[in-house]
Amino acid sequence: LLIIIFVYDLLYQEILPAVVWFGVLAGLGFNLYLGVSVLAMLWGALAAGGFFFLQFVVSKGRWIGGGDVRMGIMMGVWLGWPLVLPALFIAYFAGAIVSLLLLILRKKAWASATPFGTYLAVGTFFALLWGERIVGWYVKVLR
Repeated sequence: LLIIIFVYDLLYQEILPAVVWFGVLAGLGFNLYLGVSVLAMLWGALAAGGFFFLQFVVSKGRWIGGGDVRMGIMMGVWLGWPLVLPALFIAYFAGAIVSLLLLILRKKAWASATPFGTYLAVGTFFALLWGERIVGWYVKVLR
C-alpha cells in the first residue's frame, strides 16, 4: 500500500481515498490481531490526521490536501502513538531535503507543488521498521 501511495502521488499528486481507507481497515485488523492498544491507534490517528486537518483548514487546502489528512489517519492507525511522531518527522525532513536539492538544481521553483504523500509513505515505512528505536533514543536524550 505504501508503494502504491508513493508512486501514485509522485506521478499524479493524488492519494487515492480507496487505498488509504483500505489501509486504515487493514491496519486496524492487523494491529488488533497483534494486540496493539486501540487507544494508541486512536491517539495516533487523531495526532497525525488532526495535525494535517489543522493545516488543511488554516491554509484552505493550499499547503496540504485531503489525501494527506486521510494518510495521516492511516499512519496513526498503523503506527499508533507515539510512533507516528518519528514518521511525521522523517516525512517533513525528507521532503525538505529533496525540495531544497530540487531548488538548488533548478528542477523546481519556489511555487512548485510537492507530492507530500511520497514522503509520508517513506516516513511510515521507516517508522514501521525503526520507530520504537527512534522514540527510545529520543526519550533517552531528553533525560
